[in-house]
Amino acid sequence: MHINYQAEMDKIEKQLEKSFDNQVVIINILKEITDSGCVNLFFYDKSEKSFYDNQKNIIIPLRFLEDATVSMIGATYTRKKLYFCHYVPFDLNYNVALDNPFRLKFTSQIILPIILDNKVVGFLRFSKRGHTFSQETLDIVKELTAVLHRFFLYQIGHNKNELFEEFYTLTKTEVHNSINTIKNELNRLLTHTHNPEILKLINNATMHVESVNTYISTANIIDTSIIAPKKTDNIRILIADDVKMNVRILHAMIKQEKITDICFAYDGIETLEKIKQAYNDNNHIDILFLDHYMPGKLGLEVAQHIREYERLHNKSRLFVVSITNDPKAIEEQRNLYDFHIPKPFVKSDILEVLKEIHILQTN
Repeated sequence: MHINYQAEMDKIEKQLEKSFDNQVVIINILKEITDSGCVNLFFYDKSEKSFYDNQKNIIIPLRFLEDATVSMIGATYTRKKLYFCHYVPFDLNYNVALDNPFRLKFTSQIILPIILDNKVVGFLRFSKRGHTFSQETLDIVKELTAVLHRFFLYQIGHNKNELFEEFYTLTKTEVHNSINTIKNELNRLLTHTHNPEILKLINNATMHVESVNTYISTANIIDTSIIAPKKTDNIRILIADDVKMNVRILHAMIKQEKITDICFAYDGIETLEKIKQAYNDNNHIDILFLDHYMPGKLGLEVAQHIREYERLHNKSRLFVVSITNDPKAIEEQRNLYDFHIPKPFVKSDILEVLKEIHILQTN
């Protein structure tokens, strides 16, 4: 692919930015513009002290990159600089276990580290078969570094434990005060306009601000329960979304209804595994809040597998709640879902769905 003018690069950056919620789309775009046979996205998991690629199920423990083990990705980690390997088999740092765990016939690799506060928080690894990457491709990767950095921050930077304090160095009280100020201003606007479109926007904004307020109010509870969710006699809920911030906000809203048996999945394959395991343990899940655009399998594919599994094994119907900002993506298969909640979701929508499901369960 030959790119020789800024307008084309700007177009690619916009395509990437529109797809920040979907790792699969990001990977496909990057594969196309770099002509890569494989693109890996590695994210750092602080709790596990490892880098993981949830698309390929690859985990690299941090100690493998910090000790004396030689590898191209390890060299990238220690040097904190882009690594360009012209010919993989002849590279002195090549380590098949870390640089090519599936033993594919890669000829060339580009490994781009993602740096935050002088620490490596992720990698992009581009692998090519047959020929080496050209200098032009290397220039494209370098040109896209800024937007790829923003993508990683979008994926992992918004999931820190004390999110708002870290972004703005504010106390929770100060954040609440700021939110109240915003709400007061929205209410003031509400009393000074009669334009129906503007009123609709103001009402939507108010609900979204309330969602943020809900998350902050329960942040400490969330951080504990994500590590070890409690098991109770209440209904069991699974939240499936690859954007962890969405999981946290939704979790906060549900917990306020005194529902504590909540578990999580961050891709389509993991979602199906947890549901089947729950069936096998005779501890089935009652409600699934299901995102559509997830790595591994789309939400629609997950819903199809669930309904087929229920039919074949004579299982009771699991309530599947679609949560997506693209309702058209599931429109033709509405029969697979019991409810739909648009993104960004608001507490009133969540409560309404829980209320409806409770009524259905008790009848």
